[in-house]
Amino acid sequence: MIAPFSLVLCALLFIAVGRAQYAEQLTPNSTSQCYSGLNLGWSARVGSSVYATPRIVDLAHDGHKEVLIPTFSQFLEALDGPTGEDIPGFPFMHPRMKTYASPLPVDLNGDGQVDWLVALYTGELVIFGSDGKVQGYLQVPPLTMKRNWVRDNLPPQQAANIRPGTPIQNGTVLEDILRARHMDDLTITPDEVLQQRSRHSLTRRRDTPTGAADMDDENYDALAKVSEQEVIEDKPNPLFDADELDIDEEMGPPWVKSEMDVGPNSHLSPEARASLDLLFHPELYRTSNLATGSEETMFEGRNLRRTADIILSEDEIKVDAHILATPVVTDVDQNGDLDVILHVSYFFSNDAINKHPERFPDGVDPHDFVATAVVCLNLVTGETRWAHLLHASTKNSSNAAYALSTPLIINADEDRSMEVYVSTSPGFVFGFTADGKPLGGWPVLLGPLSASPTAEDVTGDGTLDICIGDTEGKVRCYNASGTIMWEKDVIGGVADRLTFGDVDGDGVVDVVFGTTSGLIYALRGTDGTVLPSFPIVTGGSIVAPVLLLNLNGMMFGEGLDIVVPSHNGRVYLVRASSGCVQTIDIDEKSSSMVLADDVLGNGQMDLVVTTINGGVYVFETATPYTAMNAWPSKTKGVNGCSASGNHVGIAISPNFRTFRDIRGDTFNVEFTIYDARPVIMNRSYAVDITVGTRIRLYRMRFDKPGTHNVKVRAPLERMYSSLNVVLTLPNGQSFTDSISLSFNMYFMHAIKYTLIVPFLVVSAALMLVHKRHEVVEPEAVQYLF
Repeated sequence: MIAPFSLVLCALLFIAVGRAQYAEQLTPNSTSQCYSGLNLGWSARVGSSVYATPRIVDLAHDGHKEVLIPTFSQFLEALDGPTGEDIPGFPFMHPRMKTYASPLPVDLNGDGQVDWLVALYTGELVIFGSDGKVQGYLQVPPLTMKRNWVRDNLPPQQAANIRPGTPIQNGTVLEDILRARHMDDLTITPDEVLQQRSRHSLTRRRDTPTGAADMDDENYDALAKVSEQEVIEDKPNPLFDADELDIDEEMGPPWVKSEMDVGPNSHLSPEARASLDLLFHPELYRTSNLATGSEETMFEGRNLRRTADIILSEDEIKVDAHILATPVVTDVDQNGDLDVILHVSYFFSNDAINKHPERFPDGVDPHDFVATAVVCLNLVTGETRWAHLLHASTKNSSNAAYALSTPLIINADEDRSMEVYVSTSPGFVFGFTADGKPLGGWPVLLGPLSASPTAEDVTGDGTLDICIGDTEGKVRCYNASGTIMWEKDVIGGVADRLTFGDVDGDGVVDVVFGTTSGLIYALRGTDGTVLPSFPIVTGGSIVAPVLLLNLNGMMFGEGLDIVVPSHNGRVYLVRASSGCVQTIDIDEKSSSMVLADDVLGNGQMDLVVTTINGGVYVFETATPYTAMNAWPSKTKGVNGCSASGNHVGIAISPNFRTFRDIRGDTFNVEFTIYDARPVIMNRSYAVDITVGTRIRLYRMRFDKPGTHNVKVRAPLERMYSSLNVVLTLPNGQSFTDSISLSFNMYFMHAIKYTLIVPFLVVSAALMLVHKRHEVVEPEAVQYLF
């Protein structure tokens, strides 16, 4: 099945064929042993292909790391960091669980508990708890388009608009939010809670089945091989060498709610079902309720926005939303609420066309409706803040547009309000204000784009530059007004975002990336010239962002090391200062970024590699763990794409990082602000300390880097959570360090000793007093007569 957008991008990539043929004539760099102590910690296999970069998290907030992996189809996996085993409650399985997005931390209720948002291909935002259960979901509003817009040759702004539906009333919003805050519901007794959970568990087992049956190894391998022969619909990016699977083919029969149970567990009694829930994850092992109708099973949990049906006129059609990139969660307009900024593709999938032909009456071609838009949603209320249409086209047009990029949220002009930058597949980079208004000087035009824009002060003038590379092999950096600062032509296309860091240790920020022709480039940030020893020639296409970190065991060493996977089945490690190249042969293709953190819990830096075939590999290194060196997610914080070592960052002091229980209402936190940039006047560092993502404990602005020890208040409620220290610069760049703590969870121990110790002291004193006043009876006198 051919994707509606893959052919377009394939045609656009033919321009780069000449460059790729030249790259084939280059001899790959020789490899050697550059790094000692590099060993495999563990490997695992997840249930589906991995295209989105996973995230290293601490789900239980107990000081032990896990790897949270959204797979290509049906699974959200969580693997234990030290062992690679499944975490209780995972994997989550659902037939609609199909994603190209990395998980994002959110706290909808403001209770300090971190949940995880995953954006799905089907246009849904699903929030998962740390136990693997769905806490809520939100459907991205559809696009309404004129049925005859192609025939009437209407401009995009007249042909389409986004209608979120009838807004819900404030009272309903407040009621839903309060209902979702379980910690605030103090009127329910423990017995009632147990009864409600029991009823809820049985209802879920009867009403919501799992997806497809388990796949054996033979079928899995066969399914993986099919991907090399097909062009898929769901990832509009042929840079992956057609290694993906077709989502529509994997969907299988739809699942719906049914009055009568069917399947192998339909004969089970409610008691038996409840017993199975104690042994197995109900989402994974539920097999009843096979499709008997036309509706698909929705996710369980609270619908964050209940809207009225959109009313269409006779000349309009509703186009489905699809999410093909990771969104951004932040307070973009600084009003205190939680916003999510999405780059959305609107089109009809082949699955929708085949299963719902009634949506397309005579004369309506479903391939005439392809569009992209930037949408800003309020996650707390579900309200659509604003939406801006970018392109409207047809599937067969030469400029068919799809949303492949993650939005960049930054304050490049330092005017106290954030801006939003997105790139589209036809080659445009758009800029918007925090309220959705176009920025002056934008959009700008390059070649076809699948990469996301990134921001860093690469020119060294004290202001941010917006940098991006296209599939024709052109890399450009713009200033905040859209003026080109420099550009560089390279061999091969740039498939994903650029990474920044001082790789050669000369004090200048460099731009590092791989190309589809298998070359690793490092460009000097000031003018775009290629650094000595570069490009590095590999044996396969590179479509993942590169990882920059120090593997020499020093926080501020000379230069940085480059780690990037290739499609020749190897992971490349490059010592930029010497040009030494070492490879790890995993014999699997990878399209996701390598992550770095202390996953094994041994105090060393570990590398996490995921593959298209569902492989997960953790390699331990000889480099001690430091927070400035870690890279636990594809994007650090909201907009971080720069290596913190030798640059800017914040880190909690090592003696404060140990997991512990905070007792009392205050505690101390020590952190260090690092800044290796040239000294300028009026430098400012805003530091926030939060529990979770929304409970702020501390905010202060500093005028110079250094170590600070501050006293902060503990949360009002007992909990396990993460303590985040966030550094924000005036240009909107943010840097985060996080540790896990518990707050007053063991206060009963103190109460126990508070009661027992005085009792023992008083008892001992009474015993002593009793002995002191004890009257000794005289011994009997014996007389001899």
